[in-house]
Amino acid sequence: MGDVSLVNPELTGNKLTLLVSVEMERDRKDLYDAFKRVISQAAEVRHCYQITGNYDFMMVVTVPDIQAYESFVDRVLHTEANIRKFQTSVSLRTVKSSTEIPLSQ
Repeated sequence: MGDVSLVNPELTGNKLTLLVSVEMERDRKDLYDAFKRVISQAAEVRHCYQITGNYDFMMVVTVPDIQAYESFVDRVLHTEANIRKFQTSVSLRTVKSSTEIPLSQ
């Protein structure tokens, strides 16, 4: 296990945070597992959650600019055959972000 530092993404040049909802074409474990492997290797993806509802996955993506996001989309999302569609929302500002987990209430 390694050391982890919490760094403001803007200090690394990643000024743009995007929330990307992904809907898969087929609900198959092998296809989901393949998608998870691809996403795990994408440096732009900070968080990826498998979720319930209208979409199957929600990702938090940070990039320097919209051109870098377009490159991510072309390299990762457009090459994944099982993605039916995805929706991107741009974060205007962070209202709350915490890694703290209370041990007792």
